[in-house]
Amino acid sequence: MHLFILAVTNLYLPVQRKLRNEPIEVVHLTAAYAFYCREYGPEAQRTAEQRLIDGYEKKSDGNRLADKGNYYMSYPYGADDSEEYWWENGILAAEPEAEAWAGMARKNLESGLYACCVSKTYGLLTGVLDRMHRWISSNARYRFDEERQWYAEYHTFEGMNIERDAIVKVYIPILSEETDGHAKLKS
Repeated sequence: MHLFILAVTNLYLPVQRKLRNEPIEVVHLTAAYAFYCREYGPEAQRTAEQRLIDGYEKKSDGNRLADKGNYYMSYPYGADDSEEYWWENGILAAEPEAEAWAGMARKNLESGLYACCVSKTYGLLTGVLDRMHRWISSNARYRFDEERQWYAEYHTFEGMNIERDAIVKVYIPILSEETDGHAKLKS
């Protein structure tokens, strides 16, 4: 079901103008284990998404990895579709020893502070990212952590209408100016 969101929603966020924006919160995340596909160049998004979908469809054991984790995606914010441009999508596994699909790489998304915004999954992701980047840039308490990557994690629930009800949590890594990034906040 998690990859169905990829095919159905095409990775979109809210289109309708809202009367109020979703809040941006600071959270402390533990390390996450990612199994992913990353592609480069102008066709990076299409190619990486197709690799993930193909891997999901070829998996014959019930797609256990997809059932135990959430779909995520990331790309270099602000970059254009050049040869250096990349697109990454995969599954965040809850278990570090989860078995990956053939053809997928594995990595850890590091723990630490993140700016987080929760939204519905129809519309454009760019608007949410722009607002979050403005919030971090204008906030004297936090700065961007260039050593870690941002990502959007998609959440679906049994029996839901994926196009209308799926939720995305956008995480941008930050450091606290007050403690050099070593602060631990309540999750």
